[in-house]
Amino acid sequence: MRRGRPIVVANRLWRLAVSDAFATVTLPLGLNWSRPGATFDLSDRRQRARCYEVTLREGIANDLLRYVDGAAVRRPLG
Repeated sequence: MRRGRPIVVANRLWRLAVSDAFATVTLPLGLNWSRPGATFDLSDRRQRARCYEVTLREGIANDLLRYVDGAAVRRPLG
């Protein structure tokens, strides 16, 4: 991948606990370096999509397991 960073390819969709899947989170600086301290309400579909986008783009395997719920990825935004 560009910048010489490894990429993660998931071989399954994992599930988060419901309380984690719909929590309000502040991503660590290493993930959300362009908007430090910004929070994402994961119960809001658009905020959840933005959080997932940042995590998928900038994260490592442990970040994906912590912030991304596989069932929510499969749900349409509309």
